Amino acid sequence: MSTLHYIPTPLSNESPTSLLRRIALNNGFISAPRFCRQANLNMGRDLFIQDSEFYTFLKRENSEVNYISTFYQQLFSKHGRLLDIGCCRVPIKEINLSNSGICTECFKCGWEHKIKDLRIAEYCPLHFCQYLRACPNCHRAFSSLTQLSLECTCGAYLSCEVGTAASAELELFLLSTLENNDQVKVDTFFYALTKLNCHQTTYNQNLNRILSLCAMDIARGNIIKAYKRLIDSVFYGSAPTHNIIIAQLANASCLAIPQRLITQLEELKLKNIGTIQGVTFSTPELYKCLGLTRTYWYSHTLSPFKKSTRERYTIDELCQIMKLYEDKKNKNQKSLINGVCQSQARETLDIPNPIFTKLYQVGHLKKLDSTLPVVIIEIESFETFKDLYISLEAASKILDISIIQTQKIIKEHDAKCLHLPGIDAPCFIERTIFYKIQTDLALPIFRAAEFPKESTRNNSLVVQIPQASRNSQLITLKEASKLTSISINKFYILINHGVLKTYKIRTKRMVDYKSVLFFERNYTTLDNLKKATGLDARSLISVLTAHKIESAILGDNHNRIHIYKSSDISSIKIFETYDFSMDFLNHRLNRKAVTHKQAAKELNLSKNGLSILSRKILQNRPTIYQSDYYKKLFTSTELDQIKDIIDNLVMLDHLATELGISKQRIKSLFGLVKSKSIINVNNIACINSPLSSAIASYMSDYISIYKAAPIIGTSTTNLYDILKSHPDSSPYLQAIPPIKCISASHLSLLYKLLNKLPEDFSGPIKNK
Repeated sequence: MSTLHYIPTPLSNESPTSLLRRIALNNGFISAPRFCRQANLNMGRDLFIQDSEFYTFLKRENSEVNYISTFYQQLFSKHGRLLDIGCCRVPIKEINLSNSGICTECFKCGWEHKIKDLRIAEYCPLHFCQYLRACPNCHRAFSSLTQLSLECTCGAYLSCEVGTAASAELELFLLSTLENNDQVKVDTFFYALTKLNCHQTTYNQNLNRILSLCAMDIARGNIIKAYKRLIDSVFYGSAPTHNIIIAQLANASCLAIPQRLITQLEELKLKNIGTIQGVTFSTPELYKCLGLTRTYWYSHTLSPFKKSTRERYTIDELCQIMKLYEDKKNKNQKSLINGVCQSQARETLDIPNPIFTKLYQVGHLKKLDSTLPVVIIEIESFETFKDLYISLEAASKILDISIIQTQKIIKEHDAKCLHLPGIDAPCFIERTIFYKIQTDLALPIFRAAEFPKESTRNNSLVVQIPQASRNSQLITLKEASKLTSISINKFYILINHGVLKTYKIRTKRMVDYKSVLFFERNYTTLDNLKKATGLDARSLISVLTAHKIESAILGDNHNRIHIYKSSDISSIKIFETYDFSMDFLNHRLNRKAVTHKQAAKELNLSKNGLSILSRKILQNRPTIYQSDYYKKLFTSTELDQIKDIIDNLVMLDHLATELGISKQRIKSLFGLVKSKSIINVNNIACINSPLSSAIASYMSDYISIYKAAPIIGTSTTNLYDILKSHPDSSPYLQAIPPIKCISASHLSLLYKLLNKLPEDFSGPIKNK
């Protein structure tokens, strides 16, 4: 370091690397790296750091010059406010000049920085954040040649891309642009630098330099120069290079490329092709001349002209390849006109690929010579074969049956088939025979009824269906099921028991439309009644049996059908319960209906008490809804009616207090000990209001014969004998309760009767 004898002052447009190179040359070294090795310096970004040995030496040799600060001040003195980074004042608009770090904020702005020449800044001058120098996940350091995507090799997400480039022309362009304060050109440069790419897997230093120079040309507006750089230096794969480069330039340019420039580029392409005449050229250059793809070049067609990658082609070989290519192209076009390709022929014949291969191998189809990668069949042989035969797959689709059924029908008709070697089953059938089979299958064939071995049949109703005429319309079982709302399984029961006659067309069962319509109008089934009334089968059968409606039950124990006459069903007016069933169903769906257990819990009643109160309400329902199943449910309206009945109940204790007798005496007098008239509400004995009024009236208007006998002056036995011998003794001898009572207003008449005074006594005694 002490041998240095000349230390130059940095120029206004000079980078630290250029300054180091001049120091090395002025002191007798061939290059800057040799100077750094001799001086034990680590050539890199730390060379001009304030604490470095080299920087200290420079300050000692020329203390008046602050090399770093002077360099940046001279370089960016015209570009606005400067930021203090260590001892340097760096402009705020400075681009990322670090060669070993990533600024995450720069990536958010959309810039992929590829210009990495100035290596002094430790922080991004634009966003004032420290550069990311290693992956935060695996801590792998980034080198100057690292090419990163949005993810590191370890899978961690990164937010920038590192590349390298070095060019004096590019550096001067950037410096002059910054000095002129042309922000539009700078933005255009970085936009183009972001959009330009190629098909190579890795970016090397030379490729980055080329793309950066192309971005510089685009920023200057020199599209033609950028086109020349790309077409001479960058390889884009097997596709035509000219079209890809035009698309790349259009994508990288902020403004649309004028049409006149595109025309000039087309002329330039033709001119470039003309310049290679008379010289040798490589395989990629051959692609450009002929406009071929790499896939076609390595095909069997051009195999005689293939050479190794290092050998070159002459103009004579180019002409021969061009002629062969054109001849093969014209021949392929003629073969497409005079033939049918394999996929089209297979689709027309409706056969798989192995059978199609057998056809042209055996000789039924003639194969044309073609360089196309697909098989071409002569159109005449194809049309002849198609007119003679039809495949089993196509025949089964036309007949709407399976292939196995088609083979059975062919055996039944002894049809001639075409067999291929290596395939046991027939593959084709003659078209004339197929048309005959198709006509025969279209005719209806009557099928006799098939009665099952074990069936349950109730012959109280005989189902009679008129026979169909020959010209009647036939429909499928699926259509008949939709017409009558009867399932197909139930139709099979009707068919097997001879109710409906079926006909066979191909392999389908058909029934007469008029017979099905007659059955639908005159008969109905239990399933249809269930859908119409909303009732269960057990309730319907019990009601219909109670009304003595005739029915026909067909089928076995597992699958049966109940048939009724529609006129009989209409006579009992069973559909009048439909409104109630809909209301009942709505209550259940809306969760307004309550069960017997829920109602008893809500009303604080016992199950027996609730049954007593709801007896009259259930009797007002339609007959079908009085079954045990529906007794377990109450609608909200019925529940309100039960609540009204409870409000009218009278406690037995209150009645006993009002009458002045005990509760047990009331029960014994009126036979309420084991009666269902007493309702327990919250374990309190109650009776309904009409019964309470009757008991009160009875006790106030009548007295027992034991009390009446001493009043009229006779014994109880004598009074009982007189009443027993009376001609109108029914009112009091069958009394309830067992104690006989007489009306208090009839005591005088009873006295006359006892003394035989009047003869027309009509019985003043009453019993309840």
